[in-house]
Amino acid sequence: MSLASLACSRSYLPSRFSIRFVSSKYIKPHPRSYRRRLYEAAVAPVLPETPKQCNLAEVLERLNRQETDYAEIELAEVKEIRRWIKEHKFRIMVVCQFLSVNGRTLWLTRNQLRLNGLELREIDNKIAKKLFENTSFNTLEPLWCAQNVFLFVVTYDNRIIPMKEIEKLAELPDLEVLRAQTAAILDQIPVQLTQALGHHSEQLSAILGQISSNNAENN
Repeated sequence: MSLASLACSRSYLPSRFSIRFVSSKYIKPHPRSYRRRLYEAAVAPVLPETPKQCNLAEVLERLNRQETDYAEIELAEVKEIRRWIKEHKFRIMVVCQFLSVNGRTLWLTRNQLRLNGLELREIDNKIAKKLFENTSFNTLEPLWCAQNVFLFVVTYDNRIIPMKEIEKLAELPDLEVLRAQTAAILDQIPVQLTQALGHHSEQLSAILGQISSNNAENN
């Protein structure tokens, strides 16, 4: 076909058609067969992993950097907690060790304390170090370990607590009592999980029974 006839035939084609000339030397890439790739993967040599030496200085430097360096969101959290303390004018702060308790018990205790003018908050130890840095509470830095909670008080002013009452409040129960309480909490978890899972099945059965009874009455 000559160029003139090709140009003439192209002029009669609708505008939605397009013609593209491709060289005959263009080779379409063909991937290797699956069997070939499977064979190469099977006979590929298994090289031993390069052993890595633990550098104690680098590990200590990384841990120190994690404790001393603060992200922007952490600094913003410290600023927000300071604003919150000044806004509510808290005058007393109590640091308590946080033990494992049931979520419902913690929620009820927090609300009960709030009704009595006490605010229970969980603050990360790293945030607490930055929060009380260069303040009179900086001496409490050895307490920022494990898991602690903060109890902020407003209405307990103009009261001197005697030493006997402080010792009574700070006195820990017997270890056997703590062990029994921990065992009771752990025993409640599977029971509550079973009740939560069974509640939905019972509710579904009741709904299906009600639907079937309604259909029987309509028929």
